[in-house]
Amino acid sequence: MSKIVLDIKNLTKTFTQGNTTLEVLQGINLSLKAGEIVAMVGASGSGKSTLLHIAGLLDQPTSGEITLGGVDALALSENKRAQQRRDNIGFVYQFHHLLPEFTALENVMMPLIIQGKSNKEAAKEACALLTAVTLYQRADHRPSRLSGGEQQRVAILRALVGTPKVLLADEPTGNLDVDTSNLVFEELVSLVRQHKIGALIATHDLELAKRMDRIVHLDHGVLV
Repeated sequence: MSKIVLDIKNLTKTFTQGNTTLEVLQGINLSLKAGEIVAMVGASGSGKSTLLHIAGLLDQPTSGEITLGGVDALALSENKRAQQRRDNIGFVYQFHHLLPEFTALENVMMPLIIQGKSNKEAAKEACALLTAVTLYQRADHRPSRLSGGEQQRVAILRALVGTPKVLLADEPTGNLDVDTSNLVFEELVSLVRQHKIGALIATHDLELAKRMDRIVHLDHGVLV
């Protein structure tokens, strides 16, 4: 059996505004295995982004447990949680958020440099990924010279370089046309499978969701 890389138990998130308490997430239970791709669907405002932020240790839940690679993530200090984000979690958003002053190669290298690898080591790993998705010829281009699809593909490579345990993606193909969306998704799936990364992908695209291993529905803060 594949190893569980992310395990969420009884997770809740509430916000209080005046005398009103808003329950954004209610008793969420979700496990993600290595190499597994899970689609998370739900209406806007259902809590998908909130759940991804908490799963990615960017926000704290009101209650519950998050185990990342066997580690109780919520028991860690803020510095240790930051290390977990740096080393074990990759993020992809609807907008690429590439650094405009750096080339495609340098953007992909950046997480490895932050982890402490040498420029030579980082460049070697980044080049291998760019080559794997036939983007090496664009390696020296800054984001402004890349198409929308190329920008998003570079963003995905940046999230996957260094082989994190978990990939969290929030509408990663939402800004792309159908053909480009399919290409980006196929490359993402190939890399996730190859490196045995667990992926949780929020999407409004039901056809895309059906191509993943399973689908979970978030409805008014409840996962069904």
